[in-house]
Amino acid sequence: MPVMIPRHIEPRVPVPPFEVQREIVRIMCHFTQMEARRRQYEYHRDKLLTFREFAA
Repeated sequence: MPVMIPRHIEPRVPVPPFEVQREIVRIMCHFTQMEARRRQYEYHRDKLLTFREFAA
């Protein structure tokens, strides 16, 4: 039997305080920067370690 929720009642979603939100954003930005550095490192590593065959 489905549960019916009246349309006039909006569900409440808890939101952390602003300072906690800022800390979450700071941490996520740090991981984003780390991921960008990892990709940059992989790109340059692959460029340096990829050798083309030269025709004789």
